[in-house]
Amino acid sequence: EALEAACAGDADLGDRVSRLLKADRQVGEGSFLQGRALEDAARLLVPDFSSLPAPGTRIGSYRLGSRIGTGGMGVVYEAEDLKLPRRVAVKVLPPQSFGMERKERIQRFEREARTASQLNHPHIVSILDAAFDQGFYYIAMEFVEGRTLRTLIEQESRMLDAKTVLDLASQVASALSAAHQAGIVHRDIKPENIMVR
Repeated sequence: EALEAACAGDADLGDRVSRLLKADRQVGEGSFLQGRALEDAARLLVPDFSSLPAPGTRIGSYRLGSRIGTGGMGVVYEAEDLKLPRRVAVKVLPPQSFGMERKERIQRFEREARTASQLNHPHIVSILDAAFDQGFYYIAMEFVEGRTLRTLIEQESRMLDAKTVLDLASQVASALSAAHQAGIVHRDIKPENIMVR
């Protein structure tokens, strides 16, 4: 009766909800209806930092330093290249890698490394290495000294003159043009992903 009232006489909707409830009862404990949607969404969107390598961990030929960024595809650390003494950035894919989407995430992560390594442009970060070690997929790339465009906008937006804005836009457009000419479409252009030296 409550189901019929909630579905306002829509028999098709009532049938769908009824089947979902029946399936949930069959699954038992730990079913999706017993969980909280916001908690599940947060778990999917935010890496579990406790499962990430700690600063000082060696992955491949890199010793991880402090975390310098977090994004949809992983966490970026400042790191030391132990073969060629230099500062690098290492992006690590969280090991739990978002549950059922794990295989797809790993494939996207590997595709990102392959794709970015094909580009050689002064305004595109250089990829140095990509592998799996210590239980983590990682991409090592050149370390870009500076701050994100988001930080620059937040700190100095009132002081940016038209020449500076046009120069930044021109550099971003040049990098995107090089990527497009190589058949690559960057799907996550935003101020947080653009470094300004």
